[in-house]
Amino acid sequence: MTLTQIGRSASESEGIYLREIRPGETLDIRTKNHLYSVRYLGYGAAEISGHSQICPEPVLVNILGSTWGGSALKTGFLGVGLCLEFQHPGEQTVTRTSPIQAIIRQASESASPTLGPSRDLSPNLAASHSPNPGT
Repeated sequence: MTLTQIGRSASESEGIYLREIRPGETLDIRTKNHLYSVRYLGYGAAEISGHSQICPEPVLVNILGSTWGGSALKTGFLGVGLCLEFQHPGEQTVTRTSPIQAIIRQASESASPTLGPSRDLSPNLAASHSPNPGT
């Protein structure tokens, strides 16, 4: 996939930017292999659970963004069809999930439980990480 194709795919991805999530909000993120519960704390930090080996109980992580499986990362974005990447603070290893199939925003007074296409269509790509694929 070329960088242009990645950019086009990013602009068409359904998902949510971290900046659109209020601290304290919870998202259920269903991937091909797991159902994660993510309680967003703000500034990229979150408590995540839902993987029997990595995070069976809520674990503090930094959410990096989403990727198509290569080294290009759309920072601060959680996208359907993309793989979520997060990192435990103080560790070098990046965890990459299987592709996200659905993102469910838990109902609150200020948020709708269903997500439409992202409002920000400008891709934000980075290429300097080496994750553990397929979690």
